[in-house]
Amino acid sequence: MNRNLYFYEALCYNKDVMRNKLTSFFVLFLGILASSMIFFNVENLNIFAAEKDFVKKRQVLVKYKNSDKIEIVNATDGVNIWQFISDLEKNINIDFAEPNYSYKAAIIPSDTYYGNQWYLQKIKAPEAWNTTRESSDKIIAIIDSGVQINHPDLKENIWRNNKEIPGNNIDDDNNGFIDDINGWDFVANTSDPNPKFEEGYTSAGILHGTIVAGVAAASGNNASGVSGVTW
Repeated sequence: MNRNLYFYEALCYNKDVMRNKLTSFFVLFLGILASSMIFFNVENLNIFAAEKDFVKKRQVLVKYKNSDKIEIVNATDGVNIWQFISDLEKNINIDFAEPNYSYKAAIIPSDTYYGNQWYLQKIKAPEAWNTTRESSDKIIAIIDSGVQINHPDLKENIWRNNKEIPGNNIDDDNNGFIDDINGWDFVANTSDPNPKFEEGYTSAGILHGTIVAGVAAASGNNASGVSGVTW
């Protein structure tokens, strides 16, 4: 499955293109599920992390029948941890034996397509979000094919030049650009940074800047679209 396809669909503002691409995406996705029956979600990530930590620590919770306490038993190095638990369960003096899993709290955003954003797990973004999720005092410059400044997942985070008065055709901040409220189109030499759907350009190519902007700073935890690295 082409991972780039997802971002194009999630951030595309052209509804007709989005509808066609989403249909192809889900047909492909359902085909993969039918053939492999492998389901991947954020909850599984937490389970895998907890199991990995358990195997490393090799600690088992044991409840003996003659005691009300639950004790921690350490498995000897070199012994198969799962066989160790199985042997304990067969002991008539033991009520139960189970892995001593350690689960850590993590921020899981509500964005619709967050489960598909494999790269956020790769860079450990959820762990970072436990510390900080916003960077409103930072400006990110996207030098690309333009950005859809009214995109529903981006519009709240689009930079605004407060030193410029919109629509007065005057360079109020004296930076050499007239009415550059949200950025500048250096190809068409206009104050409109939105991508231009002109002949000769593909929709996927012209929307690349919007995709990149979304990866960096799409509004997070807003129950729609994707989650940016910084919300």
